[in-house]
Amino acid sequence: MTAVSSKILFEKFEIIDCLKKDDFSSVYLANHIYLNKKIVLKILDKNQITDESIIERFKREAKLLAQLDHPNIIKVLDFGFHENHLYISFEYFESNNLRHHINKRSYNEQQIKKLLKQILTALEFAHNNKIIHRDIKPENIFVNDDHVLKIGDFGLAFAKGDKFVTQKASVVGTPAYMSPEQIQGEELDETSDLFSTGAVFYELITGRSLFMAGDLNLTLNKILNFDAYDVKNNLSCEDKELIDAVYKILQYDRSERPPGALKTLELLGVGKEELANIQLSATRVRKSKGVKYSYLFLAVFLAAAIIVIYEYGFNRAEDIAIPETSVNDSSNEQPLNTELSGDMANESLPGTNEAIKQVEDLVDPVTLKNKEQTNSQGENNTVTPEIISYGALSLKITPWANVYIDSKFIDSTPIDSNIRLTAGLHEIILKNPGYPDYVSQVVIPANDALNLSFSLDTLFSYLTVNVFPWGNVSINNVEIGDTPLENIITLNSGKHELKIRNPELGVFQKEIELKKGDTANVSFNFSGQKFVLK
Repeated sequence: MTAVSSKILFEKFEIIDCLKKDDFSSVYLANHIYLNKKIVLKILDKNQITDESIIERFKREAKLLAQLDHPNIIKVLDFGFHENHLYISFEYFESNNLRHHINKRSYNEQQIKKLLKQILTALEFAHNNKIIHRDIKPENIFVNDDHVLKIGDFGLAFAKGDKFVTQKASVVGTPAYMSPEQIQGEELDETSDLFSTGAVFYELITGRSLFMAGDLNLTLNKILNFDAYDVKNNLSCEDKELIDAVYKILQYDRSERPPGALKTLELLGVGKEELANIQLSATRVRKSKGVKYSYLFLAVFLAAAIIVIYEYGFNRAEDIAIPETSVNDSSNEQPLNTELSGDMANESLPGTNEAIKQVEDLVDPVTLKNKEQTNSQGENNTVTPEIISYGALSLKITPWANVYIDSKFIDSTPIDSNIRLTAGLHEIILKNPGYPDYVSQVVIPANDALNLSFSLDTLFSYLTVNVFPWGNVSINNVEIGDTPLENIITLNSGKHELKIRNPELGVFQKEIELKKGDTANVSFNFSGQKFVLK
């Protein structure tokens, strides 16, 4: 990115703070001089861009974003280009994402119901504009101190009828919040967004993820085999309308879900007059937008035709909240080159063994040459070599992590470019000193990209230990310290050997099992040898 020599960019943006910066783009908190308001400004440097295929993707996303002018949706304020840069500005919404509030258990039932009404109202508006979000999750939902909710990051959204993003094999989203039809690569509709909303609000109500399991395949299997009646039984809250609405939109069969956000609002007890106003507002705005945005679309399309841009993905929660990229922890290791792939697909699906078989005995198509081989009669025969298949991996991880793939250091997140890899099975390791190392396997699809998007907080288990009168705590023969412990212990899910030692009272040892995402509490009293795990 070209260094900025002035605090005023493009003659109208006064920079307040740099939120994120890399080789290709920058994200700033800025003051729009003419509007006299704070905005979030995303800038791309065209000098660093080499992939012309992104132009159509940019046109589509710009068009979708420009249509979504709604009080419960993060809105785009401005598109444009200046010299060697393309920019886009978003409204500045001072808030926290819903993941923060889930972890804090911030809301009571009445407040949760109010939030659900707001997101359904926003989805009714988007769906009336023929737009499916496809990535409803806590990280893409923002709430301020006044309990006003806005949906952000429409980077994976599509307009119904866009054939190139609704192909059966195109699977995008975040696994623990995907609908069954989304996992299976079927064409999506409004009820798919409703299902994802149900998964989010189940988690907001209970504090537990409905589908998150030990690994990716277990998570997907859990979605494909869950029983909605278990959902209703686990929603232990007093508001029956809230329970009924979440239960109905979490039906496995989409034909059994409410046909749209408006019907779900009706389940929440929203009156007919308010429902009519919501429906009228969504319809009226959609019909009146054509003139308002026609010139804007034209300007964007002309700019995109002139300027070849690098793919961008704006997610306010991740772009703003993620700290600056850390220094590489292996000074002698250089990051691998990253290369942009096509339309992003989701994390690896079941079928790993078949994918591995397809990768055997392949060669690099970039260096592909015909090989000459002499047969037993001395004749030269041209042998057509086999071809290696490539795919890509896109990573969005909060708060941040050093990324290793197949034991090779790649880079530290945030990584804006897709990582080019051979198709097939790869081992991925995420390292952050505040967490245990996370090790998993992913299957990279041929000629497509996997999108891994999650928070490290959701990958591990958490443990508090209270000992009377006191004890020295060790886990898996690693000493943690003397109680009372200052911090919660972060561990990989699964079985662990807990040892509590007091030099005067003896040693207590027990195997405990922790579930991913849960916080377990251990209490032990040396006097009565009483042990409680809950």
